[in-house]
Amino acid sequence: MAQQPAVHTTEGGQRLVIGNGGVLEVEDGGTVTGLEVSGKDPAEAVADASSDGSDVTAQFNALLASLRAAGYLAE
Repeated sequence: MAQQPAVHTTEGGQRLVIGNGGVLEVEDGGTVTGLEVSGKDPAEAVADASSDGSDVTAQFNALLASLRAAGYLAE
């Protein structure tokens, strides 16, 4: 049986899976839409978090944790 790549689609392309070792990269000008985290769009949540000058990696990991807790990302 062939191994799945770290990033692949399932359900006829209806679901994007980012597995162990996979990376979701949003390039300059790219956006994420349709999700709310604590009542905010993810882009707003990141912008709010980054405005205090603290570590961006920690903020992104906190965002991922929030998405997991809300059921948008698998554990």
